[in-house]
Amino acid sequence: MRWVSAACFGVSIAAVMVLPSIEGRLQGECYRIQIHKLIEDVKDLFGECKESCSLDKLKLIDRIQKLGLNNHFEKEIKEALDTIASVELENNSNPCISSEGDLYATALLFKILRQHGYKVSQDIFGSLMDEMGTLKKNTFGDVKGMLEMLEASNLALEGENILEQAKAFLMVTLRETNTRCDDIDNCISKHVTYALELPSQRRVQWFNVKWHIKSYEKDHTDCFC
Repeated sequence: MRWVSAACFGVSIAAVMVLPSIEGRLQGECYRIQIHKLIEDVKDLFGECKESCSLDKLKLIDRIQKLGLNNHFEKEIKEALDTIASVELENNSNPCISSEGDLYATALLFKILRQHGYKVSQDIFGSLMDEMGTLKKNTFGDVKGMLEMLEASNLALEGENILEQAKAFLMVTLRETNTRCDDIDNCISKHVTYALELPSQRRVQWFNVKWHIKSYEKDHTDCFC
């Protein structure tokens, strides 16, 4: 049996098991007790986050999803996203996160909310765009943010030109950035290469989860895109 360690909000946590399907193959009461405890530990993280700390909750939800563990935390995720949506989208679709000019946080907010069916407009990226409709130059050094924006752009609906233009720009920019190995660390570079190959929603879920688990186990760092 393999376990996944995940760093979240500066605190190391043990994230239940590699895949929920393993659960049925485990033998012995001690394993079931351990699994239950680890699940409860992760659930506690939702309560430990302050209500105003939307970004921390979004990061936690994103990591849970990438590890394929959503089914263990459906209630906690729904409650957290209901709160985030009410806080971040109440001001005429102008989220507090995007008003801070943080590309990574804004893209993560958009991606997670849209994945879960919340009504979120592409206009939240407005403060990050220049008059030509492309990302402002001060975001070019934020590779992790551009990577998250690429994932968000893959969820564009028909006619969402901001996202369509951003995707075309990011595909070129990230590919060029990734060829300059000295500019970004190896962990980020692997995630960029993976994202450029195929959008995550078009991958078979099993293989997508397996890739993220193997990647994180190998790196053992706080780099978890």
